[in-house]
Formats: sequence, C-alpha cells, structure tokens
Amino acid sequence: MTTTPPRRVRACDDVGVPPATRRAPTRWRALIAAVRARYRGTLTYAAGWSDVERVPFWDALDVIGVDHYAPLAREEGPRAMEAVESAAREALQRYAAVSARVGRPVWLTELGFRRDARALVEPWAWVAQSRAPEMDLQSLGYAATLRALRGVPCVQGVFAWKWFSSGGDEEEGSRGFAFEHRPAEAVLREAFTAR
Repeated sequence: MTTTPPRRVRACDDVGVPPATRRAPTRWRALIAAVRARYRGTLTYAAGWSDVERVPFWDALDVIGVDHYAPLAREEGPRAMEAVESAAREALQRYAAVSARVGRPVWLTELGFRRDARALVEPWAWVAQSRAPEMDLQSLGYAATLRALRGVPCVQGVFAWKWFSSGGDEEEGSRGFAFEHRPAEAVLREAFTAR
C-alpha cells in the first residue's frame, strides 16, 4: 500500500456533494476541462464519505477524493480494534466499488479523529459540536482504518487531518483533531514510514 500520493502538485476542490453539484455535472466537466487546459497536475474532488457514490464526474478526474469521516462505532466510548477495523473496511469497500466502476484510484483526502468519547461515532464533528469527555479514541481510529486499508489496494493516498504548522493545537484544545505529540502521532509515523 502506498500511503503518500505522487510527488507533484495537485488540485482539489472541496467536500460534500450539494444538490447543485449533482444537478450540474456538465458545468463541472467544463470546469475540469478548463483547469486541465492550464494545469498538468493531478486533479481530484474531495467528496464527503456519504456522498462518494453520487459524484457524477469521477471519470473526468484523475483520482476519487474522499474525506473519510465515516462513523466507525454506534455508541461512544472504547471499542475493540477488530470492530472498528471492520467498520472502516465496510466504508472503504464502498469507495472501492466506485473505484472499480470508474477506473480511478482513491485518495483519502482527509482522515482524522478527535480525542473524545464520540470520535468514532461522529468523526466529522468539530470539537465545539462535540461535548463528549476527553478520551483517546484518535489512535484507535487511525490504527483501525490504516489496518483496514491493507485489503483495499485502490486507496493509493492518505492525508491525515490535522497538523498545525505552529506545533500547537490552536483553538481545538486537548480534545481536538491535532495529533502531534499525542499517541496517534506514533501510529501515523509508523504507517507513513517507507518500508
């Protein structure tokens, strides 16, 4: 499994597939063609995990981009690695089906977890939205998802969310997405180290 994308500049548009996007694939295709006329790098679109099957123009792009915040548990609190890995694998298989259908590889354009008790139930929620107590499910979320990726070869890139250039956790505090100087950093370091 390659955990880093090719070393060239990439262009990526943002998350979710609003109804206007689904209703206007011709506009998107025209935009993609216009960008390709001026830009020779890799092009992708970052769809939300729940929208990846509804993007009507994957075939016009180089890569299927997914902000992978699929729920990996139904209840808050600690979970067994195997259960979380199974939930991650289920979501990844959905992306693999899209990949097979359109003939494009997948990048997880965002993969991130907070450090709180609901991190696996609602990985997409910002710290301010989640009032759950602090708990390190971040490491478990990363480890389980990265283990599940071993069986999904179409996923050829992973971008971990979130590393602050300042080295701090900024406005998020100890329950946030930042993984620097936390146990999840070691999980990611091991996964991203070339073997």
